[in-house]
Amino acid sequence: MPPDEPRQEYLPANPPRPQQRRIKLATLRDVQREMARVYRDMRNGRLDPSDGTKLTYTLATLGKLIETGELERRVEALELQQERNRCES
Repeated sequence: MPPDEPRQEYLPANPPRPQQRRIKLATLRDVQREMARVYRDMRNGRLDPSDGTKLTYTLATLGKLIETGELERRVEALELQQERNRCES
């Protein structure tokens, strides 16, 4: 390789993965906190925007699933209460 060409460095095929922390994502509030953390990491240069965008999309999808599940439980509870009220009348 000529001396004026930059040397290319390659990552190993299976680089060691950094220790990953377990994140609680059971509620909408949990998802909001994590999405805010991803945003701050992108904003401060700790996370590549491409990776952050993917994580944010996934978190938004998870938030929609949590919200839909919560609404479904509420509707079921209302329907059950309405049925009980009909039976008592």
